[in-house]
Amino acid sequence: MGHFSRILFFLEEDMYGDSSIRKIDGTDITPEIHDIMIKYLNNVFKNLRNLHLDDLTPNPILMKLVGTAAELNSASELVEYMLNARIERSTSTGFGNTMQKIATAFCETTGVGGADISIVKENEFGVPVRWYIQMKSGPNTVNKDICVQISSELQSAIRRAPGSAGLLGIGYGKPGRVSGITQQYLSFDFEAGRDFWEFISNDSECYRKLWSLTIFIANNFEDRGGLTLKELIEKKREELTAQFIAKYGQSGERMWSNFLEENM
Repeated sequence: MGHFSRILFFLEEDMYGDSSIRKIDGTDITPEIHDIMIKYLNNVFKNLRNLHLDDLTPNPILMKLVGTAAELNSASELVEYMLNARIERSTSTGFGNTMQKIATAFCETTGVGGADISIVKENEFGVPVRWYIQMKSGPNTVNKDICVQISSELQSAIRRAPGSAGLLGIGYGKPGRVSGITQQYLSFDFEAGRDFWEFISNDSECYRKLWSLTIFIANNFEDRGGLTLKELIEKKREELTAQFIAKYGQSGERMWSNFLEENM
């Protein structure tokens, strides 16, 4: 099934009725968001395929401490631990950037320092207001220093455009789960999770439509190598384990000694 055929099939089969994801002006951006998510998955597979043992850059003291406590005593067990940590970290970081790209599809890039995206919305009086928005992926990604920095940067952005407004957009999470630090030190309002997606789309069902599209892509993604992600992870684990044994050894204190000397 071709790219556009898959999109049409999704639009016809979606459980939420009108599944089209639209900008405030009504433009259908479902294919654009589909492509952003597909590109993310392609990169996940590509990066995993290209991963080498030396890319893992382990902390030997941490690995010995955790490894001993968790009874990770062999090359295969240590590799599995490091690989899982690498995948979780890289996929989370990469998807934070992807969420910003998805949000940008609803809005526009600014070209103004201090804001990631901007959008024009009518206020309660029907007057168009330009909003400058900084994006963060989740509700606990902002500490005090970042809050102060965001506030300063948004202030700078709106000073360049009198009558504009600033906002922190948070891609997922409930408003009540946004850290107290953010609520205390941020000088601007924030919108989080479903409220944020509704803010930039004027559609209260936008988050459900994004979820539905995500399910569709996850169920229909076709990797060029014909492997599922689970299969590729297992293949890579075996490959990295062989590299680990060749470099450090199979197990025991000799393995740990080599591991220390090579990484400190």
